[in-house]
Amino acid sequence: YARKDKFILGHFGSLSDTRTFLPFVHALSLIKELHPQAYQDLEIHIYGGNLDRISVETAIRLGVMEHIIQHGRLETDPVTGISGRDQVLMHMRTCDALALVHGEDPMCAEYIPSKLYEYLWMQRPILATVHDNPQMAQLLKEFGHSPVESSLQNGGKSTNASEKISKKIISLWDSWTNSKLYDNEIISNYTTKQSVHNMMQWVDDLANGKCPSELNDSVNRIDELTIAICCRDNAEYLFFLFKVLEKIEKKYNIKCKYIFLENDSKDQTVNMIK
Repeated sequence: YARKDKFILGHFGSLSDTRTFLPFVHALSLIKELHPQAYQDLEIHIYGGNLDRISVETAIRLGVMEHIIQHGRLETDPVTGISGRDQVLMHMRTCDALALVHGEDPMCAEYIPSKLYEYLWMQRPILATVHDNPQMAQLLKEFGHSPVESSLQNGGKSTNASEKISKKIISLWDSWTNSKLYDNEIISNYTTKQSVHNMMQWVDDLANGKCPSELNDSVNRIDELTIAICCRDNAEYLFFLFKVLEKIEKKYNIKCKYIFLENDSKDQTVNMIK
């Protein structure tokens, strides 16, 4: 990370009508009205997709679209050979702060976006909207970041999410202007290696009639393990996961089943399993 001439707030990942950037758009409009200097310094960069329809319409209507830069999906650089995935991680690291949109679907109360764990690795300040998920909010606080409750009702303002976001952005901007927007230097232990270790330990405990503390006490022994998979284009990760599950099957004589939670790249994943 190195400070640049503009204060860059980066968002990485897809957006939609149910996972909209609208609270941040309203926050940008408030900053334009109340903090003109901060507005001139601020740029919001969108990677991995484009703004959702509602946010585009609102940003144009409020006159703030010029401060939102859309990069779309990054592909492998034909000159350097750097993959789109590696470019994304590089851009994350260079942002002054990272924006995370949780979404507003009822399912949001049941999951934490995988993007959050990538953000934690970057050690840059995170400003995140959180929908009815105390565990996610607490995780952000433990790492020194800023969760903000959000709602789509009344144009994204029913819980004052936009006002809270604008105030937090101004606070970050103030640190940035004084060259004091440092890394938080908290190293995240949420890694693939640690996750695999935990999964193997849980299966080992279950296979031996023990119940991991994270699981229900009524569980005694299992003969079948069901794995829910959010399909991704990351073939390397999927291959690694399937190799781990293959070892589990052989070591513990447990049948592993797969459930796909998304449709993107499902055909590719099914072919890989075969």
